[in-house]
Amino acid sequence: RFTKARTQAAVQAAVGLLQGSSSVAGLDSQQQGVKALEAFVMKQVDKALSNVESAMPEDTLASLKAFKNYTKALQDDILKLHTSDQSDIDLDLADIKNCADTGLEAKRSTMEALRNEHQACREQQVSMIDMTKSKCEVYNRTRKSDRFAGAPPTCSLAKVATDSPDALEAFEECLTKTYKWTAELEPLREACYTAREELQDQLQECNEPQARFESSACLFATKQDDVCVCRERAIDHFEARRKSVLAGESTRQQIYKTAVQMDCHIDALVSDGTDAHEAIQTCKDLPIDVSHLEIAFGPVPEAAVVCSSALPCSESWVSHEYESKAWHSQVRAAVCAACDTNVASTLTTTPAPTPTSAGVIAVYSNPHAFMALNKKTGKAKCWGSSGSGG
Repeated sequence: RFTKARTQAAVQAAVGLLQGSSSVAGLDSQQQGVKALEAFVMKQVDKALSNVESAMPEDTLASLKAFKNYTKALQDDILKLHTSDQSDIDLDLADIKNCADTGLEAKRSTMEALRNEHQACREQQVSMIDMTKSKCEVYNRTRKSDRFAGAPPTCSLAKVATDSPDALEAFEECLTKTYKWTAELEPLREACYTAREELQDQLQECNEPQARFESSACLFATKQDDVCVCRERAIDHFEARRKSVLAGESTRQQIYKTAVQMDCHIDALVSDGTDAHEAIQTCKDLPIDVSHLEIAFGPVPEAAVVCSSALPCSESWVSHEYESKAWHSQVRAAVCAACDTNVASTLTTTPAPTPTSAGVIAVYSNPHAFMALNKKTGKAKCWGSSGSGG
């Protein structure tokens, strides 16, 4: 039997546990409190079942009532800890999702539009190659035919300035023959050479959208790297949080079960007019649901980009963007203009400088070119289409 002094100490311990078991006190103090509570209550349960005493001493009853308040506060604190952890997990998942910057999608759209522009230009170039080949084949075939190669005019037009009637008549007769001979052939020659010139112009015209496309791919790759770094850090933080939360989740559930069961036992012990044996047995068989204390971790938001994608102008990138296309068998793209790796490295791996550091980097861009400017030194690096600010 507890002496009065020991019972008062138990009451004081209960009050102390109540004061120390807030959500910030952590699971260690709660586990200690639950163990002390369970030992005290179950000893009273054993006494009640063995009928050692017919009536519970007042000081023991006071201790149980104090512990009754503790079990209620403990359950509330467990719920608060659960809510706090769930909120932290939800915020971490939101941070991962927020790494998918909307600016990335804008750059992706620009890059895809310029890719399509370049693709259409190269396909037009292939069409012009076929057309040029056809026109020049007609010209050459006609030029080499018996009709032309076998009987070209042999007369001379050298007397074009003559005043002699006989020489003039000979000149004009030759002119007529020559005109009739070239009337059909010259348009064919003109069509062939015009097509060649237009094809050469098309080559230059296609190199421009290629340069714009490659510049936009560099812009996208830089932004994509920012997103991937953000996502990697956010996922690492989330995984660390999940590990920490999982470590305490089952412990909290067990503490909650014990608190609910002890709460039931205390009610059975201090209630009047009820069968203590039956009430205690009901507490032992009490089903306790802790599903509301399970943390919903949810799936990690899917990545908006493929972080392992090839860099612009790398061998695999050129193969995918150019060499695998149907037009590549007839048309060769210009040499790919690789991103400025020094600037790209500065932008993607170095934290943003402060006013007291080496310099302040700002990036400016349009759909065709971009520039990294060190605002402190005034130095800038540009890349992209030279005709559009690159």
